[in-house]
Amino acid sequence: MKKITLITLFLVILTALSACSKKEETYIMDQLASDGKFHYSNQDLGFSVELPEEFDHYQTQRISYSDNVKVEFYVPTSDQTYIQKIPSYEEFLSVSVYDEDSFNQDDFDLSRENLKTIKGNSKVYLIKYWEQVPNDWVSKWNSEMRDSIISSIKLLK
Repeated sequence: MKKITLITLFLVILTALSACSKKEETYIMDQLASDGKFHYSNQDLGFSVELPEEFDHYQTQRISYSDNVKVEFYVPTSDQTYIQKIPSYEEFLSVSVYDEDSFNQDDFDLSRENLKTIKGNSKVYLIKYWEQVPNDWVSKWNSEMRDSIISSIKLLK
């Protein structure tokens, strides 16, 4: 009888503890997560980025070049005076991924404020964000938002 009581008590405690443990949230990239951010993850290229809720209609495009793979991030814009590669969308961020041994930093003016690099996973990640902001994004985009996005870029294992 004692044995059954102990086993039952153990199972109740185990169930209670497992229910209380924090479960890792699974993110869906095009849906706002409970933390108020969009979580983009690219396992193939080995990086992730978090975007604030203002980017609720963001789109991505992946382009392969001979020396790198580039992921471009776009947001809708109604600014018709802004030169756009894709109608009604503007690229606000891009991440170009180079093999470490093929990246030539002399090809880039890394002193420019809108260019950053991260090295890891035997790769160089060249991060670029827009220099000129479309009129309908001027009130949304600021240095705090920019810094938050850039600092959220993480390399995946």
